[in-house]
Amino acid sequence: MSLPKEWITVTPFSRILALILFILLPLLTFVVGMKVGIMYEAQLAKAIQSITQFK
Repeated sequence: MSLPKEWITVTPFSRILALILFILLPLLTFVVGMKVGIMYEAQLAKAIQSITQFK
């Protein structure tokens, strides 16, 4: 199966887009991961606090 030449040609736009995505996606996922981690840590702290109140 052969793909059309238009689909596999590397253009200046596709190179720039690839570079931008290569830089931005890891940064964005890091920021989202940090925010989720902070939310998880806060919920865990609340759960531990509510458990220790009953003792």
